[in-house]
Amino acid sequence: MPSIANENSERMSLRVAATAKAKLVRAAALRNTDLRDFVTQSALREAEAVIEEAETIKVSKRDHVCILELLENPPKPNAKLRAAIAGLPGNRWLYLMAWEPIAKSQGRAVFDCGDRQMNEFLLRFARQSHGQNASKTFCATDDSVPTIFLHSIRSRLRQSSMRLCLMH
Repeated sequence: MPSIANENSERMSLRVAATAKAKLVRAAALRNTDLRDFVTQSALREAEAVIEEAETIKVSKRDHVCILELLENPPKPNAKLRAAIAGLPGNRWLYLMAWEPIAKSQGRAVFDCGDRQMNEFLLRFARQSHGQNASKTFCATDDSVPTIFLHSIRSRLRQSSMRLCLMH
């Protein structure tokens, strides 16, 4: 029976078939590193890819333009919309938060989505990039603390991508 990982420990153990371990040892040797570092780095790369995939939305150019237009000029929520939101499971407050273009006054220094590079981008470059129309970044705040950022990357290809960054 598999054991559940203890998130409060720095220790993690797993069993692998002898052939799998031999392959991992060989690959680690080829990278000139030990088995622990090789497995850790490989797992972290995969974890980052999984998280980014979960947080990134790929949309068509037409939908991208439509979403940005709705963020920049949101319609006022009417009674039907509020009733529909009330019927949704989970974090209903998320749908009622006011989205604003990124601004100096939003206290981005306290925001942490768990991704160091994205945190740095949001802090240092997102506002400039938004102003130059290179990308668009919107912020939803809760009690004047940035809670969510939606970073939109325009693409010359058929698809554009949007990344939702939640405060940890």
